[in-house]
Amino acid sequence: MVTFADHETAEYPVYALEVTPNRAPRVQVEVAAKSHLGLVRGFNEDHYLVARLSRTLDTLASNIPDHQLPAADPLDGYILAVADGLGGHAAGAHASRLVIRTGLELILSSANWALRMSETEAARLIMRMRDYFIQIDRTLLEAIRQDQELAGMATTLTVAYTTGWHAFVVHVGDSRVYKFRSGMLEQITRDHTVAQSLAEAGAIPAEVARRHAKRHVLTNAFSGRPALLKPDVSAFNLQDQDALLICSDGLHNLVGDDDIADIMRYAANPDDACAALMTEALRNGGRDNVSVIVARYTS
Repeated sequence: MVTFADHETAEYPVYALEVTPNRAPRVQVEVAAKSHLGLVRGFNEDHYLVARLSRTLDTLASNIPDHQLPAADPLDGYILAVADGLGGHAAGAHASRLVIRTGLELILSSANWALRMSETEAARLIMRMRDYFIQIDRTLLEAIRQDQELAGMATTLTVAYTTGWHAFVVHVGDSRVYKFRSGMLEQITRDHTVAQSLAEAGAIPAEVARRHAKRHVLTNAFSGRPALLKPDVSAFNLQDQDALLICSDGLHNLVGDDDIADIMRYAANPDDACAALMTEALRNGGRDNVSVIVARYTS
């Protein structure tokens, strides 16, 4: 078992990951994603990415009998990412696009795509995910240095990476990852906002944080100041029929968890879930950009 805390101080809950070998048949993943500028904003500062990493072996020619060659062991990993450029900040859309692109470049340049899990590999991946976020923020800093018109740009970034039944989440900002299991919705990430900090300190009730005046004021974001960035990383095991929801605050600020759970419960597939979640956010005012990714895992 690999255990670690969201922060080095272990101030927040410890997540545990039971590492099991990736075995055929592969986990089946069905995924859908949507983004909408909403009904108030003039442009969309959200960006999202759904990507699959694959390792395969195709023997094109050999005089070694097939039964004497090692069997191919295809493995897949899925990257699910949402970035929300901060409204009112310069080039928010540019910032959210840049962090996703930079993160993907870092992954593609890595010699290890972390498709087969072991306890050692899981621990290495956790550290690498944290390091990627620091490197991404340095890229923002360099972009600002080269173009002063980008000064002030900032963004959130929330990423879920899954391989087999193993899930890893790295997160900065107030987008969210939810796990949906057996009809129950669980929020995996913690909002990095002033309102959430007040709730955790006991200054306001937890139920007040959602409508607090400072619920949109971030305490942790990509802004070109790597020394101040504090990414949260968590890991957990998926089960058959689990689903993950990754969304910007344009969804969860307008659609409560109970309503999200109802939609996830009755949606026939991820595409229907995305469409219904988007419709509900727009029905409730669509005051912000809305981005949603839903992935369902089956054996």
